[in-house]
Amino acid sequence: MDRFPHWFVPEFADFGNLTPPYPIAHEDRLPLDAHFFRAMIAPRGVISIEGTEDLWANCYGSYLMRLAAQPVFELYGVPGRNFQIIRNHTHRGWHWMLDFAEEVFSGRI
Repeated sequence: MDRFPHWFVPEFADFGNLTPPYPIAHEDRLPLDAHFFRAMIAPRGVISIEGTEDLWANCYGSYLMRLAAQPVFELYGVPGRNFQIIRNHTHRGWHWMLDFAEEVFSGRI
């Protein structure tokens, strides 16, 4: 947690280790999981875009989060509004975000 500390509250260190490789030690004690927050976005649209070469991205974790939140989007009748793209490069993908926003705001998904 010595990198990008502004992404985390100090108490987050209680659930892991402060030294590399920063293993999570007590994730079972976390009060919430990321898929709860993603599910609360429904029925609005949400898109995740990660790059396989972005070393700080967690493509697989984001995939699991999307899958865990998917039933809520299905409950609202908007399964296509919970979307993810995994790129083969780092920080590119604005066109996907714009295309997704156009689909959501037009009501097509």
